Amino acid sequence: MRCVQFAAGSFALLLCASLLWGSGSAEAEGPTLPESPLAQKIILIPQEGKMVCVARVPGLGDQRFAMGLPESIGEASGLILNFPEVDIHWEPPNEHGAVYCTWTTAGRISYDLWVVPYEDYVDILMTIRNLSGNTWLDVFTFNCLNPVAAPEFLDWTLERTWMSKDGAPFRMDGTTRVNDGPNKTVQFYVHEDYEHVSRFVTGWQATSPDKTDCSYIVTMAADGQSYMAGTSPKAAFLFDNLDRCCIHSAPNFGDMPPGSEKTLMVRYYMAQGTLADFLLRYFNDFPTDVRGFRIKNAAGEMIGIINDAGTLIVAGAVSENGTPSETGGSDFLVRDSEGAVVAAMDSAGNLALAGSLHEEQTLLAPPEGSFVVRNDAGEPVAYVSPTGDLYLKGIAVGNG
Repeated sequence: MRCVQFAAGSFALLLCASLLWGSGSAEAEGPTLPESPLAQKIILIPQEGKMVCVARVPGLGDQRFAMGLPESIGEASGLILNFPEVDIHWEPPNEHGAVYCTWTTAGRISYDLWVVPYEDYVDILMTIRNLSGNTWLDVFTFNCLNPVAAPEFLDWTLERTWMSKDGAPFRMDGTTRVNDGPNKTVQFYVHEDYEHVSRFVTGWQATSPDKTDCSYIVTMAADGQSYMAGTSPKAAFLFDNLDRCCIHSAPNFGDMPPGSEKTLMVRYYMAQGTLADFLLRYFNDFPTDVRGFRIKNAAGEMIGIINDAGTLIVAGAVSENGTPSETGGSDFLVRDSEGAVVAAMDSAGNLALAGSLHEEQTLLAPPEGSFVVRNDAGEPVAYVSPTGDLYLKGIAVGNG
């Protein structure tokens, strides 16, 4: 890992660059896996004859989650394949606890799947091959995460389930639900960049006018200290079903001409932590899903981010009207023109301000000497003033 010290004008910080997880191989021998005791990992229980694998999570009291991988595969004109159209057989878990299956529907589609367990998340490596003579537009897989035997995560009212809207986490009981179809418990939330909305989606007549700008959907446990989340590198849409409290993030494979093949890795989290913990982890694991100013500690852990919408997420708490000070070499510091510290973030992600926090500011006019965060258009979305006041276009999310 390489750490670089920056100092310019009124601020100084230590940033650490680390390797990010990436795509792997979908060949039969499986992806390269790190060594760790099986006893610490999520236990995978594939369901023979179904595209379903159950995850038993020791770290969450052995609660069980059913993963549909996927329930169906579609593109702009509708479904490519729905289950159980194919004969599904799973390979038994290998020495790492990972499971595999593959199948082919002649003249239409071939599919390979690796499901790889870790201590508090599962990686799903999907490979699709277009065996038809047609070009498929915006191919997606309709993946499901269902808390079938995880009662702490049953959220019948969406009061503990979140997606991203307008650059900030949005509690989904505040979304507008449209249910003109036969199933009144389901809802789709199209990604704002999803160009060719599938007839599969529109056919349900249950698409919310609220669009998402990220690719996660997360449900917090009743005590707010653990979470289950469906995520993708780039989703076509999100989906929830209040009949089962299941959540979906449908990854978008993009366009696939005849004879082409594409592989994507998606991730399901079943982990301890708060909403802020999840968001920082997700944006670290999926760095292309949000632009922003990231702060990492010396260990390479992301402890804070200010995104393009001016939303601040910190691993710790934000304290106001104090006396910020440097506590170690990994601190993120903002100083005034005389060198006095007016804002400081420690290695645990606690942000101390000499002034006050001001959220949801319509117009930002940073005074001279401010530390300013700008979006891609060069517009200020957040700044720390010389007196230690923090102004945000968006909101602040933290643990405190």
